Amino acid sequence: MESSEANIGEFPDVNYVIWYSQYVKRIAGHFPLAEDSTRVEVYCGISMRTFRYLCSLVMEPMSNSQIYKFNDNRELTVVDKVAIAMRRLKLGKSLNSIGGEIGTHSFTAAKVTWSFVEVLAENGHRHLRGPASAPEEGMSAETFNRLKKEWKVLTAGMKSEKLQSMTKACCILHNIVIDMNDERQRELSLLEGHHPDFLHHRF
Repeated sequence: MESSEANIGEFPDVNYVIWYSQYVKRIAGHFPLAEDSTRVEVYCGISMRTFRYLCSLVMEPMSNSQIYKFNDNRELTVVDKVAIAMRRLKLGKSLNSIGGEIGTHSFTAAKVTWSFVEVLAENGHRHLRGPASAPEEGMSAETFNRLKKEWKVLTAGMKSEKLQSMTKACCILHNIVIDMNDERQRELSLLEGHHPDFLHHRF
């Protein structure tokens, strides 16, 4: 799969560096930020390049989706929504924790996350290899456990129908990380003691 900058589909009206600096200042008022949390790689667990790609992948449908707001009544942008969803997927933190961290209601954090998951499952379908309709059915317990280490939201208790959608989205994210040659995730995978291409050809 090609993953050149030409295929990223940048939206020229989004300056991601400025957006993230403003986002960090905003959330700093709700919970203490560690120094390294001021980098999107730490906050979302993926490189800025991969984050930009995810935004471009979901930008159009999520721009036309339901409007959600912060507690101060400011509307969430699509980029805000992607950051919230990635924080939830990567850390598996409770929705109350995520909402408190960013200054919004847990209901909003939940809806934003599921909106991202649904759009990603549809628009990121080309990043699935193999049994694309229900990837968890062809997944060994060992593979699923390793996937849960990468996307800790999978360790949270959820109904089977939601777990299926979430697993598919996490498989897509895993393969996007590989397709984008995301060095941040490759480093984390090596530290955890398994090769980052473990799931690459299975889904």
